Amino acid sequence: MVLLCGPRPADGGAEDGLRRTRRLLAAAQALTARFPEPPRLYAATCGARTVTPGDLADPGQSPLRGLVRVLALEHPELRATLVDTDPAAPDELAETLAAELLADAPEEEIALRDSARYTAELDYAPLTDTERTTACARTVRCGTDGFRLRAGRLGDLGSLELTTTPRPRPGPGEVELRVLAAGLNFRDVLTAMGQLPGDENTRYRLGFECAGEVSAVGPGVDHLRAGDRVVAADALGGAFGSFTVVPADRTAPLPEGLAPDTAAGLPIAFLTAWYALRHVGQVTAGERVLIHSATGGTGLAAIAVARLLGAEVLATAGSEEKRRFLRAMGVAHVMDSRSLDFRDEVKEVTGGEGVDVVLNSLAGSAIRAGLECLRPFGRFVELGVRDILSDAPLGLSPLRHNITFSTVDLRELQLARPRVYAAMLREVLAAIGESRLKPLRCTTYPLAEVIDAFRRMAGARHIGKLVLTIPQEGELDAVLPDGPLTVREGGTYIVTGGLRGLGVATACWLARQGAGHLVLSGRTAPAGAAARTLGELSAAGTRITVVTGDISLPGTADRLVAAATAPDGASLNGVVHSAMVLDDAAVATIREDQLGRVWAPKVTGAWRLHRATEGHRLDWFAVYSSMASLLGNAGQGAYAAANAWLDGFAAWRSARGLPTLAVNWGPWGETGVATGFADRGCQTIPTEQGLGALGALLAHRRVQTGVIPGEPATWIPAAARRSALFAPLLPGDDIPVAARESAGDIRARLAALPAGSARRAALESCLTDHIRAVLRLSSATLDPQTPLRSLGFDSLLAMELRVRLETGLNLKLAGNFVWRHPTLEALAAGLAQQLGLDPADRPEERLGAPG
Repeated sequence: MVLLCGPRPADGGAEDGLRRTRRLLAAAQALTARFPEPPRLYAATCGARTVTPGDLADPGQSPLRGLVRVLALEHPELRATLVDTDPAAPDELAETLAAELLADAPEEEIALRDSARYTAELDYAPLTDTERTTACARTVRCGTDGFRLRAGRLGDLGSLELTTTPRPRPGPGEVELRVLAAGLNFRDVLTAMGQLPGDENTRYRLGFECAGEVSAVGPGVDHLRAGDRVVAADALGGAFGSFTVVPADRTAPLPEGLAPDTAAGLPIAFLTAWYALRHVGQVTAGERVLIHSATGGTGLAAIAVARLLGAEVLATAGSEEKRRFLRAMGVAHVMDSRSLDFRDEVKEVTGGEGVDVVLNSLAGSAIRAGLECLRPFGRFVELGVRDILSDAPLGLSPLRHNITFSTVDLRELQLARPRVYAAMLREVLAAIGESRLKPLRCTTYPLAEVIDAFRRMAGARHIGKLVLTIPQEGELDAVLPDGPLTVREGGTYIVTGGLRGLGVATACWLARQGAGHLVLSGRTAPAGAAARTLGELSAAGTRITVVTGDISLPGTADRLVAAATAPDGASLNGVVHSAMVLDDAAVATIREDQLGRVWAPKVTGAWRLHRATEGHRLDWFAVYSSMASLLGNAGQGAYAAANAWLDGFAAWRSARGLPTLAVNWGPWGETGVATGFADRGCQTIPTEQGLGALGALLAHRRVQTGVIPGEPATWIPAAARRSALFAPLLPGDDIPVAARESAGDIRARLAALPAGSARRAALESCLTDHIRAVLRLSSATLDPQTPLRSLGFDSLLAMELRVRLETGLNLKLAGNFVWRHPTLEALAAGLAQQLGLDPADRPEERLGAPG
């Protein structure tokens, strides 16, 4: 038997959907009553489903989906089937539909589009990385809006991202700068890798020097005005963004003739070298200075300052390319910074005397070797922070010849002695302006390539300064720093069915999220515990407006909107439609009045709310659907049909640019009408977890998603276990449910694979992807036995790999885990052990909670 349903005018289809449901009910009841062995029942629709992007589905036909899914459980002998034909090919409808019917295929839900055949399956739907990114994304205008770089996860350079940020007004003695370019320093890398102490805001403290244009001045600032171009260095960071606010005494005029990207790389390198050699090291003409890592920004600045002071320069660098660069600059004695041989070489080229000053940026045993390079009364000036922060031991014997050991921390100088710092900044820029010091070699990166710049700095693959240029025109994508905005602070929200059970719980959640005004609707006034709860919300500061009435009747929805926008046309921000009536019956016995009672609050109510809110820019419109329309619940045919209309309604509204969410809720255990499931030993949704899921689905712009407690398979009766619709949720012939992968859940996939080569290969493949991401390698195959060090790993990159593995696999690894497993093969074996997946054992079967 075939029931044909065609598209009607796209008006939401509330009444149309009721008519179609009645027709299918009548057909099903006739078949079950008259035929001892009934024929297969087909419901043929046209354009009822969203199959490919851009499809505009007709919600008026969607109730059939819910009813058919219940029929499949109550009357499997009917083999009830939905066939959705292509609305774009009406001339081919008869031919394609006939071919499908004659094929008598096993699938129960089919869509025919553009000569292709699609079948429906239900599957896990966890949030994807793309959804998380999209939900948090905002477009910002360069040169106007505030945005700033942050480390999404400390320890992972790949997580660097732009965040939106307000533009604070400069306070007394401060100026706001529109950043044109900003210099990158190794301290930025250490900050992003979590190697420096700090609080949560440390993630935002990136970028300590910049060139920019004054965009606003605070009280007490008389020597600067809007439009002035300056260079600035601020110990608090934040220069990697569109605007930054700094104390005015940490700025100086941009030297005439210098481009902003060249000037941005000057302050920290030259200030560090100037302070270290002139003030701390007190270098004089004729003295010898050993400068380590001399091809970096500070190293090159130190060479220039030492020469300005009349000193002889000896230098080290980490590669032959860099050493050739130094020799080309005229540095006569250049040594390897990655070997301790420089100690003997210094003694040799100085006739055994040594040098007067060592400017050190090396770590570990190189510090002792550097001290032994000094002649009596020599000065050792430490620029690094790693050994200091780790409280590394230092033997005192090299200091016996009147050697002094000093440290330089420009940040502390700036904060503790601001006048000294300001004077020194003026001295340095004056020397540059007079050409006594020349600008450094700079390599610029656009802000969009910031991750590449950080990785190059981390790998010490650069010469001179790395500088980020900040775009001044166009638009960029940035993320909200505190995650996606679901409920507006002080916003106004309507909740239908909001005076009982789950509606009251939803109202409480909205209030906790910051809602200022809640308009709650129900057929009768609140009483008992609900009234007390609403009283508590009101006492806590949330404005509560109660509007009683049947949401399905004309005028009720309009009264709700009027109450929400009174008295002065306030904005309505969102709607939660949770009104419902249960009146269960088997499909064969559903009466007209039963269908109407269930239909009216769900469907007619939602449609009246849609019409009443037209013209209001809602952030979202959420409808509480049910797993009855998703899985089918025996005895709930009318309820499943009404909820399936809500599912189609959400897709229909969303396709028109009106964000709408249908949540197919499973049973709640602590509130609502389904608490009896818990008494029968069934898993149920805890209130807080359910409302947390609601927030996540709203934030990430879902259109329809089921939230079902426990294993979905436990809610699918035996009658449906051969259905193609449920195949992804049920155990297969060979692979246990515990092993089915959910969107990147590598743990579940590994657990499913047999011990041995298959599991090892899967884990090595996962590791290869992470290694490629960290090292920026191509898609070439990696030999599992290749030493990681030979691929270019150093301590920072090894740390980043460890952080990525901890995040991706949800486990904790030792700090030296990567180095303890020096090859890809060894790393895979070590991870298998950490995951409890001994290659010799059969995998334990387990499955995470459904998404």
